[in-house]
Amino acid sequence: MIKLTSSSLPAADDHTLPADEEVLSRLHAHPMSGWLGLPQSQVPELERMLREAERIRCAAQRLLVIGAGGSSLGARALISAFGKTDAGYPEAVFWGDNLSVVTARRILERLAGGDFHVILTSKTGSTLETLAAFRCVLPLLREKYGEHVAEHITVISEPDTRLHSFARESGAGFFEFPKNVGGRYSVLCPSGLLPAAVCGVDIRALLDGARAQAGRTDTALRFARERVGLFKRGFTNEILACFEPEFALFGDWWRQLFGESEGKNGGGAYPSCVTYTRDLHSVGQYIQDGVRNLYETFVLFEKAEGTDEIPQNTAFSDGLDTLNGKTLPQLNKIAADSVIEAHKAGGVPVLAVTLPDYSETSAGGFIMFMEIAAAASCFLVGVDPFDQPGVEEYKKRIKSGLK
Repeated sequence: MIKLTSSSLPAADDHTLPADEEVLSRLHAHPMSGWLGLPQSQVPELERMLREAERIRCAAQRLLVIGAGGSSLGARALISAFGKTDAGYPEAVFWGDNLSVVTARRILERLAGGDFHVILTSKTGSTLETLAAFRCVLPLLREKYGEHVAEHITVISEPDTRLHSFARESGAGFFEFPKNVGGRYSVLCPSGLLPAAVCGVDIRALLDGARAQAGRTDTALRFARERVGLFKRGFTNEILACFEPEFALFGDWWRQLFGESEGKNGGGAYPSCVTYTRDLHSVGQYIQDGVRNLYETFVLFEKAEGTDEIPQNTAFSDGLDTLNGKTLPQLNKIAADSVIEAHKAGGVPVLAVTLPDYSETSAGGFIMFMEIAAAASCFLVGVDPFDQPGVEEYKKRIKSGLK
C-alpha cells in the first residue's frame, strides 16, 4: 500500500474545489477513462502477450521498440527498473521519438550486427516520428529476413488504423491499443506490457499491484489536493525526486503524464525530475537556496534490497571509518532523510510517496496511483485530463510544413 506524507498541508480546506465523490464521478464517467480497468481487462490477453514475448526472446538479440511519448516511455521505465540483463533476454533499444539523423545512423548500425525484433506502437497509427523511424528500419528488416520479415514485427495500434491494416496484410503480429485509453495513460496496455515482458519484467505482478491500488483512491486524491493547494500558494514547479537511478526513468513517464494532463489554460505545475544523490552535485544548490516557487515529490521505498556491508578499507586512509558496518541501502536512506530535512529547512514543501518495496507489484501500484492523481488534479481545477490541444497545434504546423 502506498503511503503519502507531507511537510506542507494546505492551511485550510478549499471549499471552492469539488468534493472527492464528484471528482471520482467525473473520472469514471469520462469516455477516456478506460485505463482504470486495464489491470482487469488485460488479463485475458496476458497469456498471449507472454507467448509472444517468449517467441521474440528466442529469435532476437535486440528488441527495437518504436514509439513516441506514452507509447514508449512506460515500457522504457519498466525495462530500466526491472528488465533482465542476463543471457536469454534481448537488449532493448528505443526509437521513434525524434527525427535525428545521428540517432538513426547509430541505431541502424547497432541493429545490423545481429537478429532483432521490432515492436511498433502508435495509438492512431499516424505518429510522424514513429512512422519515419519504421520506414528507416524496414529496408534492414527486408534485407535480413526477406519473405519472413513479418515474423520480426509486432504492431500495437487501435483497430482500423493504417498500422492495423499493415499488420493484417503483411502477417505481422498485432495487439490492440484500446480506443478509450490515451497514450500517456497506456503503460498498462500492450504498448507497455509487451516490451516489458520480452525483457523479463513480471507483468502479472505489475497488473496485480495496479489492480490493488485502483481500489484505494483516497491517498491519490489527497495527493492531488495537496498539489493543487501548493500551486495556488505560488509553488508552480514540481520536482519528482528519486534515490534509485534504475527507477528514475519513471520520472520521464511521470513528466509527460502530468505535463500533458494539467498544462492547460495557463495552469498546472511545471513537472521536472531529478535523480539523487547524483543531482545533489548539480541542481541541489538551486533547490536548496534558489527561487521558492518549487516543491518536491520524493519517491521512496519502505523496504530496500541488499544487506551486504560496504567492505572495510585497508589499502589507505580515506577518513571514512564511519562507513564501516554500513550497507548501501542504509547510506541511501540516511541520504534521503538528510536531503528531505535540508530542503524542508530551506523552505521547500515536500511530499513523499513511499512504496512498500522495489518490485513490479509496487511499480504497478505507483503507476495507478499517479494516473489517478493526475486525472484528479485536473478535475479539481476544471480541465480535461485527457486532451492535449497544445500538442495538436504543433502537429498541425508540422503537417503544413511537409506539404
